[in-house]
Order: sequence, then C-alpha cells, then structure tokens
Amino acid sequence: MENNEHKKALNRERCRRWRLANPERKREQAKRWEDKNPDYYQKYYEKNEERIRDRVKKWGEENPELKASYDRKRRALKYATRTETYVQSDVLEKWGTICYLCNEEIDLFVSGRPGHEQGWEKGLHLDHVVSLVSGGTDTLDNVRPTHAICNLKKPNTIQENSNG
Repeated sequence: MENNEHKKALNRERCRRWRLANPERKREQAKRWEDKNPDYYQKYYEKNEERIRDRVKKWGEENPELKASYDRKRRALKYATRTETYVQSDVLEKWGTICYLCNEEIDLFVSGRPGHEQGWEKGLHLDHVVSLVSGGTDTLDNVRPTHAICNLKKPNTIQENSNG
C-alpha cells in the first residue's frame, strides 16, 4: 500500500513538472478536453453549488483585500476599461492616508461600510478619480483614498475636476 502511494506521489510530481515546462501544450490539451466535454463544468457546478458557494464565501472572508481587488477588476471589465491588479495597501502606499476630497486624515481602524460601526464615515473608501462609467481606468493612477462619507456624498462631476 505504501509503495502505491509513493508511486502516485512521484507521478503527480512528474505531471506537475511537465505542466510547468509545457504551458502551451497543457492549454491545448485542456481546450481539447473541454470541447469533448462541454457540459462537464455546468453539471459539476449544479451538483456542488452549495459547497462551491461556501468555499468562495470562506475564501472572501479570509482574503478581503484580494476579494475587493477581484470585484473591482470584474466591474472594470464590465465597462471594458483598462485594469491592473492592486490592493488597498498599494493605494495607501502610493497616495497616503489623506482623503483626496477633503484633505483630512482617514481613520484606517474603522470600517468604511455605512452603519457597520460607529465612526464609519471617516473609514476608508477607494475612489476612481475619473469614474469607470465616464471612461476612467481601474489603475493605481486613477484610484485615490477617500473617507466613506466623502465618496458617498460627492457629486459625479467632482471626479473630473479633482486634484491628483
């Protein structure tokens, strides 16, 4: 029994090395398999929908910055605009912790979610200077830190006239 497990482990490692060494061939192989099995992923999802939903929710709770980054990227793709991967700490490192709309310090110790906790108004939001709807990009150059309340109250026209 131990020998079988050892052989399986060696085979898995050999396959992993092959995939790393041949990414293009692996993609072609996967595409051929997908073409032969078009309903596989839909059926798998339907069969395991609750388990997948729970796993995705747990991942989002364990990785809030990455989840926010993926959500922003998905939203940017919806508007067919240029996007790059960044997280909240990247924005704070580049632009600091001063609200670009009111020039006051942002409280990083409270949630910026309305009603989530007392003082949420001074919590952090990331704001697109030129909105995605107006053709702005989802890149570090177009994102600034703001107070939650400043971001929620600002008129859409302020975006094009803001400093930055």
